Amino acid sequence: MTFSAGSALQIAVVDHLTTALAAAGTDGGAISVFDHVPDDPSGAHVRLEGQAFVAGPYKDSTPGNHNFSLRYFDGDGSAGAPVRGQMDVRRVLDLMIAALDQWRPIPGGAVVTLRGAEILPGDTASGFEGRARFTYPTS
Repeated sequence: MTFSAGSALQIAVVDHLTTALAAAGTDGGAISVFDHVPDDPSGAHVRLEGQAFVAGPYKDSTPGNHNFSLRYFDGDGSAGAPVRGQMDVRRVLDLMIAALDQWRPIPGGAVVTLRGAEILPGDTASGFEGRARFTYPTS
């Protein structure tokens, strides 16, 4: 798999996570999943970001792996978007990890593995965010 092949992985991850989070909102509705910054980022959502293809030895990464991050934003308190707090961030991170860790985007192929997860203060003083990092081996 090469860097350009990461597009297929990106599409598969967004589609799979969209299905997994279809009823994960605190109101029973869907949590939106984006591969870009949404036009209105005030509500709870997940964003795929930080994709990297490691072609050769680099720090603690295995050559040929695709690494990617997912960030969950619980809302920024603006436009009526409630901030749900760390417990909800943990709940959604658990759902994201359950959906992706050991998942096979290609039947019979390699599995996605979790590299780590964290909860941190969000970009604003009123929200929290969660981040999970995954890797997908190419061989």
